[in-house]
Amino acid sequence: MWSVGLLANLVMALLFSRSFPTISMDIEWVYLIIFAVSSLVASWTFVRGLKLVEAGVAGILGLLEIVFAVLFGILFFHERPGIIALIGMAVIVVAASLPYVRPKASKV
Repeated sequence: MWSVGLLANLVMALLFSRSFPTISMDIEWVYLIIFAVSSLVASWTFVRGLKLVEAGVAGILGLLEIVFAVLFGILFFHERPGIIALIGMAVIVVAASLPYVRPKASKV
């Protein structure tokens, strides 16, 4: 996949006569490398974790990424989510908790 993406971007850059960015020791490149490494680690650990849970639970837990994105936006960027975002978060949290609540209710 990397080679296909690299080749496709190279062809598009040459077709549209775009210049390639120069790699320097600017702080932006350091941030880009940190972002790339953290994304790879997050993806790898997510895939490893999916092997440990059921498929239905994994699908719902994957949606919790949206909940954490909103929470991190509130904590780090002082954003104010709208009512739709809050309702969506509540629906995702309820859906994520259903597989764990339902078996306990049926045992009673």
